[in-house]
Amino acid sequence: MENLQPGYVFETVFWVNKEGGSPRLIARNANGMDLGRPILCSDRRVLPGKRVKVKVDQVGPGEIHVSFLGLVNFEVQDSVYIDPVLLRQFEILLCSGRSILLEGPQGTGKTTVSRELARSLGMEYVFFNCSVCFEPADFAGSLQLLVDDAGRTRTEWIPTEVLRAIEAANDQPLSRYLVFLDELNRCRSYALNGIMSAIDSTRRIFDPRRNLYLPIPDNVQWIAAVNSGKQFTGTYKLDLAQLDRFAVLKMDYPPEEQEVRLLRHRYDMVKPKLIRRIVRIATLIRHHEGIQTDLSMRATDEACLFLSYPTFQRHVTRADLVSLLKTSFCNRLSGSIQEVESEAWIALQIIEKHVLLNDAAHESVIEAEETGDGTERR
Repeated sequence: MENLQPGYVFETVFWVNKEGGSPRLIARNANGMDLGRPILCSDRRVLPGKRVKVKVDQVGPGEIHVSFLGLVNFEVQDSVYIDPVLLRQFEILLCSGRSILLEGPQGTGKTTVSRELARSLGMEYVFFNCSVCFEPADFAGSLQLLVDDAGRTRTEWIPTEVLRAIEAANDQPLSRYLVFLDELNRCRSYALNGIMSAIDSTRRIFDPRRNLYLPIPDNVQWIAAVNSGKQFTGTYKLDLAQLDRFAVLKMDYPPEEQEVRLLRHRYDMVKPKLIRRIVRIATLIRHHEGIQTDLSMRATDEACLFLSYPTFQRHVTRADLVSLLKTSFCNRLSGSIQEVESEAWIALQIIEKHVLLNDAAHESVIEAEETGDGTERR
């Protein structure tokens, strides 16, 4: 290739170098053309078998050395929704090795999205709930009281999922790990000191068993999540020094049509018009100025779960729907439906208006839509 010189950018697919040694990854084609000599890369962000974009660093008589620029095809399953711009930001940050902080209301899919990102990138997914951390050392492990079969007790120090993942990453450099730190703002700032050195440029974590700092290799990456909103208690604000260690991405509930699509994908036995109605009511509740509590997507999922039960699949009265939404929506909000002007009461007014009043001209039973031959149309 005439353009094959330092700075040239092309696409290729790498595989593990079976001859061993370094570099660990090898390819032979550039944009589909056989170069007749190996293309070598040592970057752990490169996924064997995944098409990537690279840049030539050095051209030698027997080999070509390149650096990783990013994935060519990065997408998620239809069962998950990520805003296209946000998805591109995820790709850039993860491919550049940056730590990410996801901020947004409860139930917007932060955990689901992080798990799907790990799957898409071929990474081992490690979940850790930070609300259990009260001291800096709790990120590495804690003392646990264990009971054997004879009823005898002993105290043993048990490492956390975080420490085990870091140990595995050091032992298995060809594997990649995405550690998800959930509820990061539910542990005190003092306790957060135990994980901050793992996320910043020092890349290390203290291991009390060995009384030393364990280095964190670059095949470990971090995503943390915090819930935002006035309704949360027992949370702590991250200080600027802690926040500065992350690239902050904001997440919100998906657009109405996307939430309908996700629920139809999960509950194809529920009538589409019922799913649309449920999501429409949830959207109105989320946007009502008198309701400060965020209505999670778990609420709409739960309502569809109820409706997926065989009893409701062909016969749902308006009273049934109101009753189900009282449980799934109103019970998640402050106050009660008997307490006038409470969030639960306001939500009930919205539910009744859009289930009862708007259907006054229709039948008392919400039947399946039918085509001319009487078969159900989904």
